[in-house]
Amino acid sequence: MNNKTTKNAFPLKCPHCGNEEFFYQRMGYSGECWFEVNNQGDCDETCYNADMYQDATYKLKSIYYFCEDCHCKVAKIPEDKRY
Repeated sequence: MNNKTTKNAFPLKCPHCGNEEFFYQRMGYSGECWFEVNNQGDCDETCYNADMYQDATYKLKSIYYFCEDCHCKVAKIPEDKRY
């Protein structure tokens, strides 16, 4: 894992594979939605589901950023960026 402190962890860079572009946070979410389908039971371009996650609740599952390429821990997420 990256030895940088959270104060100087940015810009992020994976120490394992060198990725500098995309990273992710592990989060869980739950909720209930109405998923719209057409009269054939399919979701197509006529269906509107853009707000399906609007009322979901989210919880951070890890306090680390992960590399999108190799999935290794990269750095701790600063407290002000933990959503």
